[in-house]
Amino acid sequence: MGENIKTYQSELAHFIEETKLLGRISNGEFKPLKISTIKNYISTVMNEDKKEKKHKKHVEKNKKKQY
Repeated sequence: MGENIKTYQSELAHFIEETKLLGRISNGEFKPLKISTIKNYISTVMNEDKKEKKHKKHVEKNKKKQY
């Protein structure tokens, strides 16, 4: 399953780069983000999502123990 997620992340990063969806404004000019920056952002978001899901699972598990 880990390979599927990495492939998905890579394909998403390439799509964002090719379509120039994300970028920054420098001296009034739009400059698209580099592929490495996009991959880093995607990885960060995915890791935060995993942490959040893990935390929710842990909280729910503890609630069940209390009752």
